[in-house]
Amino acid sequence: MTFTPTATSGLAVTLTSNSLSVCTLSGYTATLLAPGICSITATQPGNSKYAAATSVTSTFSVVQLAQTITFPAISPQTSGTTVSVAPTASSGLPVTVTSNSTTVCTVSGYTVSLLAPGNCSLTASQAGNTTYSAAKSVTNTFAVSQLAQTITFNTIATQNVGASFTLIATSTSNLPVSFSTTSASNVCTVTGSAGVYTATATGYGTCAITATQAGNTEYKAATPVTRSFSIVEVAQTITFPVPPAQVVGNTYQLQATASSGLAVSYTSESTTVCTVSSTGLATMVGKGTCKIQAAQAGNYEYKAASVVTVTFSVTAAP
Repeated sequence: MTFTPTATSGLAVTLTSNSLSVCTLSGYTATLLAPGICSITATQPGNSKYAAATSVTSTFSVVQLAQTITFPAISPQTSGTTVSVAPTASSGLPVTVTSNSTTVCTVSGYTVSLLAPGNCSLTASQAGNTTYSAAKSVTNTFAVSQLAQTITFNTIATQNVGASFTLIATSTSNLPVSFSTTSASNVCTVTGSAGVYTATATGYGTCAITATQAGNTEYKAATPVTRSFSIVEVAQTITFPVPPAQVVGNTYQLQATASSGLAVSYTSESTTVCTVSSTGLATMVGKGTCKIQAAQAGNYEYKAASVVTVTFSVTAAP
């Protein structure tokens, strides 16, 4: 600020600051350095014609300028991401941003890291300096929600009874997927944990397996995905070697086998020539052609085998 002191003599007046930490002078121009009381004394030492004038001291208060903060609103965000904020002070001085909810969000400079769902509360402040007084702090609050995720679980091909296979599904969050089944245990079972699961086809029917991902602080639970597939019995065949020609009164152990390893049953279709015991021992009771049928009815794992019939001759004893 500039002063215009005058003396009645018309001689030049000298100005001196009595509070140099608050204000300094250069000629008639005062520079205001800090808040406080600025004291300035005006003097005129006189000359050969005029006596020195009585000094005059003037004081005034020096105050800081006011400043305000502008902190634009922040739209809702999702956890696991970052967002930049841009608060400004009318003074042009840098604004400090702090988090009031550090479990939800943290701040580094003007970058906010969103850690978990909730409300993120940020406060912008400017402490001022010798020219500006501290600004009134401004708080900004916005919602942080979980990210959505989806599961990819491919269809499962038809399986044979007894088959075991690893279940594979992925989530867009890359979090491990869990599996379960609502089917009866005599149709299929699911075992495993920690992202490694095995399905076992225990019997024929329809098996339904559901893939789930429960989410975490960053991701919402995914919508479960269920895949259903058929479990069918395994085919089996019978191998029945043809017995050699027999003589009435002989016995012969039949040797049919099933590819399943299950026991084969026998039936004589010519009981006047030959009979068969439950153990597969054929007894020759008359001459002619012996006709024997081998069958395997299957079980929960194997389909019934196609019946195989063999014939051989039985002659009279010598």
